[in-house]
Amino acid sequence: MAKIKTMNVKAAPGTKCPMEGAPRKYITDAEAVDVPYTAYYIRRMADGSLVAGAGPALRGTAAPESGGDSASRQPAAPSSGANVTQAAASAAPGPGGSPAPDGGK
Repeated sequence: MAKIKTMNVKAAPGTKCPMEGAPRKYITDAEAVDVPYTAYYIRRMADGSLVAGAGPALRGTAAPESGGDSASRQPAAPSSGANVTQAAASAAPGPGGSPAPDGGK
């Protein structure tokens, strides 16, 4: 059975934030609570309505998948900045497909 990820959050100082699915229940700035890691609460964190609580910000993990090794589920390591720099250095064509008149500088 999968374990649900949760976040420990509280409302920004001086505010209260409605609970997902229970708009008459509020998260206050007085006490941190554990809430499910859902798009609703992630948006509230992004817009500043909620802040991280005193506990760990993210708890729980999904149940391990059957078969395969754990290395195959790891995120890819970030690539070096060289590729990004090369892409930024190449000038994009101007209107009509011709190079920019200033040489892309």
